[in-house]
Amino acid sequence: MLVCIRKFTSTLLLTLTLASPGYAQNNIKLEFHGIPVNALKNVQAIFDETITSNAYLTKKQTYDFYKQAPEKIRLALEPYGYFKPIIQSRLIYKHTYWLAIFYINPGIPMHITHITISINGPGKNNKAITHYIAHFPLQTGAVFNSEDYEAAKQKLFNLARNQGFLKATFDNTIRIDRKKYQCSIKIALNTGEKFYFGQVIYNTHPYSAHFLNRIVSFSRNEPFSSSKLITLQQTMENSYYFQQVAITPDLMNIENRQIPIHVYMIPPKAKRYHFGFGYGTLSGPRITAGLSLRHLGNNGHHLESELQLSPVLSNLTANYYIPGKNPLMDEWVLAANLKTFKPKSGWSESFILTAGYAKKMNNTRINYNLNFLEERFSIFSITNSPIMYAHQLYPNLRVSYVKVDNLINPSHGILCSFNIQGAYRPFLSSTSFIQPQLDAKYIVSPFSFAHIILKGDLGYTAVSNLNQFPFSMRYFAGGVNSIRGFANSSIGPGRYLTIGSLEYRNKLINNWYGAVFYDIGTASNQFGLPLNRGSGIGIIYESMVGPIKIYGAKALSKTTQPFSLEFMVGPEFS
Repeated sequence: MLVCIRKFTSTLLLTLTLASPGYAQNNIKLEFHGIPVNALKNVQAIFDETITSNAYLTKKQTYDFYKQAPEKIRLALEPYGYFKPIIQSRLIYKHTYWLAIFYINPGIPMHITHITISINGPGKNNKAITHYIAHFPLQTGAVFNSEDYEAAKQKLFNLARNQGFLKATFDNTIRIDRKKYQCSIKIALNTGEKFYFGQVIYNTHPYSAHFLNRIVSFSRNEPFSSSKLITLQQTMENSYYFQQVAITPDLMNIENRQIPIHVYMIPPKAKRYHFGFGYGTLSGPRITAGLSLRHLGNNGHHLESELQLSPVLSNLTANYYIPGKNPLMDEWVLAANLKTFKPKSGWSESFILTAGYAKKMNNTRINYNLNFLEERFSIFSITNSPIMYAHQLYPNLRVSYVKVDNLINPSHGILCSFNIQGAYRPFLSSTSFIQPQLDAKYIVSPFSFAHIILKGDLGYTAVSNLNQFPFSMRYFAGGVNSIRGFANSSIGPGRYLTIGSLEYRNKLINNWYGAVFYDIGTASNQFGLPLNRGSGIGIIYESMVGPIKIYGAKALSKTTQPFSLEFMVGPEFS
């Protein structure tokens, strides 16, 4: 197996170096053959700088350049351990330009024959530092590579500084013996004194000291760490409570090796209004209006309310948030929701009360909720369409993962969420049920001008009495965020949900994109029924508030294949 790996590596190396680009600047072109992949960019960078600094090379300058080139190649290879390359070259005049071809045999790379690392000063026995040195990335027998050396040394330096040793210095020696073809490395870390976090000083703000102390991730007399300050600042800036944050250590007023920390913050405005609008030829207008009250008291409590109006779905929601132990990472919520739902298959009026807890961990968010729902509804497919009543007390768990390069207009990103909820009839519920659901969305940009968007939803409901199961909790499909070409929630209701979508976007000009898409899926009470299909084209403009989308879609699985237009505005991931 080892032989096969070596052969594959050699072939890859040869292919990459033969495919390395020639140079077309000015009146000279260069070709390199045989340069190791890791050193190729360094060689190219040296010649880029030389050639671009001359507008035009005379014949004498060309010969001088050609004679000096092998030495420059040697110098460019040395940082990667190649100290004995064999270089052959040719210079050819091609009527309008000179072609310089270099054939390089890099030779055997130099290996590290000896490495010594020592620690001096108060940090000599620091556990984090000694552990890193015990597992130091550079080891005897490894190929010498100056980039790896600098990276390993820099990581040690950063580690020392983040352990409180702000005045740490290095005394390093690299000895290269060209005759014996050996390399020895000596690294001596002088830690210097250890410094600690001091008092945290805030500018004027609307929050209490108790609230802010729960946000700060370090305590007084803890070893000073600049990385902790950077992480805290980034987390605060990305949170609900701050619009702008600057955290700086006061290195001019250090007392007893304690460093005061100044936190300058700008909170968001106390009130925020937001509005949204959408329209579809099948679904009609969609209007959204919201109000945020961000400073209810001085402990971070806040209220989010929103009104949504459309012919199919209208609801009024109010969420009251209470910061948790770490306000940047967790919170409690009390919520109320009044909803009217009127798809083609029936209608419902419901009221939901929710008490929940949410926790964030990097890109993951976990929500635990307990909900109580009261609903009256009617299903048109039932004879005489009687009005029915249902109530459910049900817990809910939702785990979501979001990682994107840009939350508003991403070019790469993934969203994956798993939701499960259920109820047991003896506990204030009309019927027992369990309902898991998995949703995913993936955006990739294989080229700078192209986006590919994949979406999928899978859901299942196991229920003891379907007639007593609330209409609004059943699965529906159709609409701009589901199966385009079908009216909002026109497919269903059902116990099963299956949706898949593929969309390709191609840049037209500036922030404008053209799109083609294909959607497929269903929401039904029986598994394995024919799937509904929709496809079409779209135009997208990437604005500061998110993509503005206009889609034209055909319902392919309908006999008449009706055409519809859908318009929406908002972030790609929300």
